[in-house]
Amino acid sequence: MAAFVGAGHPAGADVGEADGEETPGGFSAYVIDWEGDVDLSRTAGVSLPPPVCWWGRPDLAADPTDAGAWREAYTAHVAAAPVWDEGYRRIARLPGGMDALDRAHEADQVGLGIRWWQLRYDHAQLRDVDFTGELVERGCTEASSHQSVPAIVEYRYRPVTEVPPPVVDVESLARYAYVALDLVLPTLEWNPRISAQGGATMVNLPTWMWVERGAALEQRSLRARVRGTDLWVEVVAEPQSLVVSSPDGGVSKRCTPSEGRRSFAVGRDDASACLVTFLRESATGGDGFQLRAQTTWRATWRASTGADGTFDLMTITAETPIRVASTQSLVVDVR
Repeated sequence: MAAFVGAGHPAGADVGEADGEETPGGFSAYVIDWEGDVDLSRTAGVSLPPPVCWWGRPDLAADPTDAGAWREAYTAHVAAAPVWDEGYRRIARLPGGMDALDRAHEADQVGLGIRWWQLRYDHAQLRDVDFTGELVERGCTEASSHQSVPAIVEYRYRPVTEVPPPVVDVESLARYAYVALDLVLPTLEWNPRISAQGGATMVNLPTWMWVERGAALEQRSLRARVRGTDLWVEVVAEPQSLVVSSPDGGVSKRCTPSEGRRSFAVGRDDASACLVTFLRESATGGDGFQLRAQTTWRATWRASTGADGTFDLMTITAETPIRVASTQSLVVDVR
């Protein structure tokens, strides 16, 4: 299995993952690293799954990279709470309460400094009415409280060079990975193939059919990993059958994957080959009949979280023209 790493498409149009800014779509861009049988051209018109949650620029007007200014702004934010429980909730939204402001200020004096972030989330992907519990369950943040007022951590700081990765739904990521899976087109070869007649086969004679590339009927798999996280999904697709058909030629045959991979060779037994017989010859001078090859695939997925599932069957189709010729003989004597 070939393996390589490539960048996924950013979630937004003009903001990269390095600076962590929110994209025009409302969430931080992220990158997928791919390993295995991947065809990124298949995802050209498909957007990355939007994250369930991500860390974006805080609502406070203070510069999130200025720990001193941000401490003053958040202290004022707590003091301005309209009721006491809201004030406690604002304290609880910091990791460890107000002490986090001092810890961030101390950390800001080391290296390149720190940056504050605020939790964002996609309401459409949250099922529970009390979505705060779901945010904790899905790994977006942790539960918190202050003076028995429950809350979740909504603000946190990180080294200024560190961008918190988003949390992506594994099923959505698996579906996206299935789109990117490289399922090879089942273009066909055949024998007999008469070069003097444009590669024609013969009418009423068993024709040996096989796929031009064996990978069109072999297991295909890939793994998609969200960069900077432990989250990955792996998709594995198994070919189920090859159907060779040509309505004009009177042909329709279902073959197994092993039969469809078995190429012709002189002396090779045809008992395990994909054989079809054309019942009519094609008109001379034209391109011949349209020959269709269709492969059916069954795919499953599993994730680093322990989740797994099965996709609906998928079919891949390739078509090519084929000429069908006939032979003629003249009887000159009867004994």
